Amino acid sequence: MEKKNSNLVNKLKLGAAIIFLATSGGFGICSRFGTDEITTTIRNAERDHKTQMYLIYTDDGTFRNEDAVYRFKCNSSDMNGEALKYIGKKVVLTSYGWRIHGCGSGCTNYENVVDIQPVEE
Repeated sequence: MEKKNSNLVNKLKLGAAIIFLATSGGFGICSRFGTDEITTTIRNAERDHKTQMYLIYTDDGTFRNEDAVYRFKCNSSDMNGEALKYIGKKVVLTSYGWRIHGCGSGCTNYENVVDIQPVEE
């Protein structure tokens, strides 16, 4: 009887692990390929020398600006120049990913900007 319970527990653990991996992988895929658009005002743009990534600060939060080969985005330096040009102006940012707030140093993640378009006023 004890061996039967042990087998059942092991199968339940395996099933839970498979479900966890399948769903967390699915969320990762969605966050990498789905995009969001947000209309906001850029307040600043700079390079974070600690993480070696460009950051864009807006009224609606902070975004990163990194190259992403699988999205054919290889223009983060040029896009940083665009962001600097639009400081204080309304823009539409197209981004992907999720904003994950830090749970200690090195644990923060930002949405990655793939396009910046000015809003005509």
